[in-house]
Amino acid sequence: MKTAKIRIKEVAEEKGFKNPFELSNMTGINYATCYSLWNSDVKRIDLKTIDKLCDFFQVTPNELLGYIELDDKISKV
Repeated sequence: MKTAKIRIKEVAEEKGFKNPFELSNMTGINYATCYSLWNSDVKRIDLKTIDKLCDFFQVTPNELLGYIELDDKISKV
């Protein structure tokens, strides 16, 4: 079984960001949202947020999102 994965932390770190606080300050996105995205602790993401992050990082949505195989232990819960 596969699932979508947010790759905000990976992309942000590649661009030199160290934490969600920096990301929030630079993008204007609410800190709580940045924190959740940074820690991949989200069930959904607003299209405006994706647009803002893509514009800021100069990447495509495809680079912000991944599609990964779930660990068998996790997928059976």
